Amino acid sequence: MSKAKQTQSSLTPAIDSEQDSRQTLAVSEIYRNVLKDYPDILDVSQVSTILGVSTKTVYRLLNEGSLASLKIGRAFKVPKLYVLQYIKVISA
Repeated sequence: MSKAKQTQSSLTPAIDSEQDSRQTLAVSEIYRNVLKDYPDILDVSQVSTILGVSTKTVYRLLNEGSLASLKIGRAFKVPKLYVLQYIKVISA
């Protein structure tokens, strides 16, 4: 293997690590700034307000698995992170 190839391959992990750091920083900034007036764990009515749809539509999204959630007793709770992933603000 040539010296140039060795140097390039040895830099690749550092570049990937730097990109991961930037992506993590961007995700944390998005999480802090988008929907900052809402709690970290949302109920169905809050999710419907955020998405601009009815609560019936939110229940449909939850039941079909399109929107990830937690179920506590009979109540659906949706972490804000799941809503941001659903609207594709951040990737899963």
